Amino acid sequence: MDKIDLFDALLSATRRAYLEHPEATGFAPFPADITPQAVDSVARPVKELLRQDAGTDVDALASLRQAVVAAADVVTWLDHYQDSDLGPGFHDRFGCFPIIGDSGPFISDSLRAWVVYMAPNLYYPWHEHVAE
Repeated sequence: MDKIDLFDALLSATRRAYLEHPEATGFAPFPADITPQAVDSVARPVKELLRQDAGTDVDALASLRQAVVAAADVVTWLDHYQDSDLGPGFHDRFGCFPIIGDSGPFISDSLRAWVVYMAPNLYYPWHEHVAE
């Protein structure tokens, strides 16, 4: 599967999972203004842990999990906490990338959707992000 096909499958699985969960649709409708955008693939070691932890595909989010794992090599993994003191190994066990948003394969003016992966037993301190 090429990069565009992987991104299309990721968006389709994201849309399906979003629409199947009233908590998400109650927060905001799935955007109608999604536009593809070119992105550079940026790998991080955490993508291999993501693959290992993917588990069995028996729940309602199985197709989304499969699409995330399939796209792990071609997305733009971001390095938000590189300059922090979160402890040894944190940066190899935490990763995130946008599906819809800046640096993601899709953009929308009404919603951002991200994947955040944290390995089991990773200490991730309480914090907040200011809304944009």
